[in-house]
Amino acid sequence: MKILISDFVHVILLSRGTLYTGDADKFQADIHEQGSTFWALNQLNQPLLTFIQELLCKKVIFTTGTTHQAPEVVADVAHYFEAVYTTTQIGYSKSDPKSFKKLCLELECPPHDCFFIDDQFENVRAAQVAGLTATQYTTVTAAQSAIMQWYQSDTINQL
Repeated sequence: MKILISDFVHVILLSRGTLYTGDADKFQADIHEQGSTFWALNQLNQPLLTFIQELLCKKVIFTTGTTHQAPEVVADVAHYFEAVYTTTQIGYSKSDPKSFKKLCLELECPPHDCFFIDDQFENVRAAQVAGLTATQYTTVTAAQSAIMQWYQSDTINQL
């Protein structure tokens, strides 16, 4: 069984024109403090979500923060992913290969059957060291290409 593992912020959830780095949870708190609505400053990466929804594999989120728990997000994202894992649950940062080894144990799936996508190179590298296929998110087209290459690598033999 193949599993697609995605970061959340900067891959699935994108900002609308306002570039932010660092603590996404703090950014979301600031949005509410300023009286802005969540979706006024954020948007789902709908082209990527539509693409991965068509794949016949399990899909999970592996994230550092808690933005995925915002009520505005849960209603719109929950049906795309079967589970959400956080670094707090796993006990290691995403830049540590141990986090991916433990996540694969939780998922009961060997690392070589998992694909990870993240916007941070150090997290992608840690996943690769742990044995996962991984790519750094830059554009939807590049992500789709990398995912499809992994997905087609031996999926035909599994069907």
